[in-house]
Amino acid sequence: MHPAVKKAAPPRVAMERPSRRRVVLMAVIALGALGGWQYVAATGISVSIAGSELVGSDERGSTYALTVAVENPTIIPIAVGKTDFVVVEGSRDVGSGTIEAFVMPAMGSTVAGGEYLLEAGSGGTGSGGARIVGVTSYDVLFASISIPFEYDTAVGFIHGA
Repeated sequence: MHPAVKKAAPPRVAMERPSRRRVVLMAVIALGALGGWQYVAATGISVSIAGSELVGSDERGSTYALTVAVENPTIIPIAVGKTDFVVVEGSRDVGSGTIEAFVMPAMGSTVAGGEYLLEAGSGGTGSGGARIVGVTSYDVLFASISIPFEYDTAVGFIHGA
């Protein structure tokens, strides 16, 4: 080859850039899959009463400290608002209480506290067939969700109170 003749550069292979529509579609699919996975994980949130201890009595009734253990399998920390509830034995309300607001850490567990009052003369002893019935609110990202619950001291949580 003559030195004055330059060798032609190999042709460039044009790399295709994904279109915006394709990128948006892939992002929507990924977010939908993540949301579905987290919804399934949220159904696995575990809540149990870890303890209930008498802290005092007066003319109104007996006051108990309540400890609730919560495990959150989701990757999103969930803020739980103050939860008011009633204590029911048989078909009668025998007391009421509150669980203070707390945050369930992402993929972790925590303990929340509260207290309740069993009313004097109500016959409520806290043993046997007592149920705790209330509504709790969860703040997840930009939404607040209120969920009714029922906890039977003999069998655990009964969903859809």
